Amino acid sequence: MFPQVFKKDSDLVAADELPLREASLYLGNFEAFRLITREMTPNDGILHLAALLALPKFVKWLLKIHDPNHKAEEFDGMVPLACVCASKPHPWCKIANEESDWKNRQKDTMHLLAGVTHSEWRYRNMTILHWAMENGLETAKAMVAALDIRHDAERDEKYLYKDRDGIEYSPQQYLMKVSDADEKEKKALSLCLEGATLKSRYFKRILPNEGAQPLGYHGLPPDYAKVWEAHQKSIPLESNCPPQ
Repeated sequence: MFPQVFKKDSDLVAADELPLREASLYLGNFEAFRLITREMTPNDGILHLAALLALPKFVKWLLKIHDPNHKAEEFDGMVPLACVCASKPHPWCKIANEESDWKNRQKDTMHLLAGVTHSEWRYRNMTILHWAMENGLETAKAMVAALDIRHDAERDEKYLYKDRDGIEYSPQQYLMKVSDADEKEKKALSLCLEGATLKSRYFKRILPNEGAQPLGYHGLPPDYAKVWEAHQKSIPLESNCPPQ
């Protein structure tokens, strides 16, 4: 689907048999796209593509028909908001680039989609915030702002990553224990998360008779915290290993 050649001296993207609708999208020519697209098939992937190219004008218009929570197979099961996290600047978006730079378009596209995307979406067990962090500092900053996490009363439950062993990680703990980012980027991402006022959490959602908590567990949900606190008090002092 992607254009193979971009000619610097031409206004056209050269690609084999690229339909006019897609060609106008790649160029960022919204007026042409709107005129060409007389009929739309819901959830055909075009909203995901517009999000991937960070084209807010297109996204706003396409949201009238397309479901922002549709998981498109051709986009690896992602929703449009996840696609905009993976967005990169492209020279062939000539008209869109002339109207606004890519960073501002990415932010605007995120804001359009953040309010209509369900927080339950996961990609390899990552929440949308974890996925944004995987795509770099600037993307994470834009996502924190778009989701307005700071003012979300449910923020500490919404943004938990769960690994294969059932351990749940807040974004801060994910950076420390799971992320492959280098130390410099981890530090920058941690500072970014401070503005979201998220609590640090690291635990398993299990009862004492169902298994052990990971070393240094903290941030248990209230009901589990009470049970584990009582459990710790009930065992002999010499074997009592409270969480860090």
